[in-house]
Amino acid sequence: MVASLQDLKNAKIRLDFVDRYFQAVHATTLLKKDSYREVQLPTDVDKELNPRPFYWMWIETTGQKPEPTVLRMAFDQPTLEKENQRMKVEHDEKIASLSISPAERWMYQAPKAQLVDYGSFLLDKILASVKKRGAFAIVAPKNLSGSKILIPWLMMNGMFTFRCDMSEQKLWSVAICLENGQIVDEFYNKIRHIEMNPISPQKLLYRLRMSLIDGFQALQTYLEFLVKQQPTDWAEKSLARLEQEQAHINLYYNSLLEDADLEKLDSIKIEHERKLKSLSELYYPTIDIIIEQMALIGLPSS
Repeated sequence: MVASLQDLKNAKIRLDFVDRYFQAVHATTLLKKDSYREVQLPTDVDKELNPRPFYWMWIETTGQKPEPTVLRMAFDQPTLEKENQRMKVEHDEKIASLSISPAERWMYQAPKAQLVDYGSFLLDKILASVKKRGAFAIVAPKNLSGSKILIPWLMMNGMFTFRCDMSEQKLWSVAICLENGQIVDEFYNKIRHIEMNPISPQKLLYRLRMSLIDGFQALQTYLEFLVKQQPTDWAEKSLARLEQEQAHINLYYNSLLEDADLEKLDSIKIEHERKLKSLSELYYPTIDIIIEQMALIGLPSS
C-alpha cells in the first residue's frame, strides 16, 4: 500500500503498484521491460478496466467467447515513444510480408501502448477496481501446514482526506489482534510480501477474544487519535485565507448597504450571508476518515 495517492506520481512506485494489482487479479504478464508491461486480462478484469457495455452485452447475448484484451503500458513518456516505435516497425515488417493489396492495409493498425501516468484513465480504473475487489476479505498465508495456529487480525485500510479550498489524501493501514487487542500501524506494509489465499471464517473465529464489532470500534478510536496527531499548519493557513476572504466580502457588501435604497437592504443582507456561508463551506478545514477496505487475516502464531 502506498503511503499517499500522491506517491503514485513516482513512476517506480506506480509500476510496482500496477504489477501487484495484476498479480492479485491473476492477469498474465506477456512482456516485462523497464517501465513497460504487456498484460493479458482475465474477462472479469477486462470488464472493470474497459467500459464497453454494448460489447459485453453482445458477448453475453450471443454466447461468444471474448477475445482476450492485452494492455500495453508505458510508465514514462520516453518509454511510451520507444515502445510505440518498436511496435510500428514490427507491424510494418509483418504487413510487408503479407499478400494483401494496398487498399486492405488500412484495416491493419499497429498496436499502441498507453501511458499510465498519475491521473490517467487506466490508473483511475485500476484504483476503482482495487476498491471494489478489496472491500472485505478473509485470508491467511498460502501453503500453511494444517497444524499451524492462526491468530486473527482485523485490518482496515483507508485514507484521511484533508479538505479546505484544496484537498489532499493520505493513505493509512491499521490492524488489531482480536486475541489480545494489540494495534499495529502501517499493517499492510508489514504483510504485503506474504501471498494470501481465502479461507473459511470458521478457522479464525473460534480464537476470538474480542468481537469484530469491538475490534472495529477500537480501530475507529485509534484512527481518531491518529487524526489528532496530524500537522495543523494546512488548517491554520486555510482559516487565515478564510478570514481574509471574509474581510473582502464584508467590505464589499457594507459599501453596498451604505448606498442602497431601503427596499433593497434585505436582499443585499441575504446575499451577503449566502456569500459568507459559501466561503465557510469552501475554506473551513475538515478531516474525513474514509474506510476503503477491511480484512480478517489469520497469521501464524510464530
